Amino acid sequence: MTGHLISHINNFQTHQNGNDVKISTIIAELSKPKSIRCFHGTTPKKAATIKTSGLKSTNGYNPGWYMVSTDLESALYHAQPDDEGGSVAVIEFNIPLEDNARWVGYPYLWRGYERNSKSTWYALKEEIPAKFIKKIHKFSNAEWIQQKNEKY
Repeated sequence: MTGHLISHINNFQTHQNGNDVKISTIIAELSKPKSIRCFHGTTPKKAATIKTSGLKSTNGYNPGWYMVSTDLESALYHAQPDDEGGSVAVIEFNIPLEDNARWVGYPYLWRGYERNSKSTWYALKEEIPAKFIKKIHKFSNAEWIQQKNEKY
């Protein structure tokens, strides 16, 4: 009985902007993520600059220069300390997704390279504004070295 009820609800139509729209279509639209969570590993000094002026590419905005990932581990692996034995920083971004986007991350990111089911790497298509920073994570040198040993 429950399955029949759900099927009935999903096929129910409503009138929206002069068009008939299935409720299941509306539910699917509402359940889409509104942002993509990405990480960028860097030095603490560069993290302070990015915090105020955003993440910019120093090598151009081409699709093969990966700068952010969906997993913290690979960002931590690619971070660097300012000085030997120093701590590292990983910046967490929430990049908004556009409703009419050509691909996930557009217009800020190029199409991602899916490394595995937990990790996708992205190249910047344009600067990521500082307002998209959710948090700057700080890791000790020992935590960074441990991640380097474990790879990504």
